[in-house]
Amino acid sequence: MYKVKQIADMLGVETVVIHEKLIVLRDLLEAHIRRKNGVIYLDNEGYRLLSQEILKNVSVNNEGETDRTESLIASETVQYDDIRTDVMQMMDKISSLKQEINKCDMQIIREEEALNHYVEQMKINMERLKQSEADYFIKHYD
Repeated sequence: MYKVKQIADMLGVETVVIHEKLIVLRDLLEAHIRRKNGVIYLDNEGYRLLSQEILKNVSVNNEGETDRTESLIASETVQYDDIRTDVMQMMDKISSLKQEINKCDMQIIREEEALNHYVEQMKINMERLKQSEADYFIKHYD
C-alpha cells in the first residue's frame, strides 16, 4: 500500500497531481483505494494504473530523456529499497528463529539425558530393592 505522498515522490510529481488524478480516475481506482485515519492509500494495482495515466502525459525534456524514465527509475529504486528492507528484516527474523530452535533442541537433549539418568537410577534402585528383599527373606525365613 502506498500513501499519496509516496506515489508523488516515486513519480516525481506534486501530491496535487495525484489527488487530481484520483478524482478524475475515481471509477477506475475505487477498488484500489483505502482510507485510514484520513490518509489515502493505493494498493499495487492502483499504483500501477495511476502511474500509467500520469506517465502518459509526461513530456520529453531537453536532453531527449523523458521525465517518465526518471520517474520510473525513482519508483523502481524506492520499491527495490522497500523490498530489500523487507528481505533483510525477514532474514533477521529467520536467524533469530533458528537460534531459538537451536536453544530448544539443546534443552530437549539435556532433558532427555536427565530422564535417561533417572531411568538408570530407577533400574539400579529396583535391583537393590529386589536384592534387599531377597536378603531379608533368606535371613528371616531360612
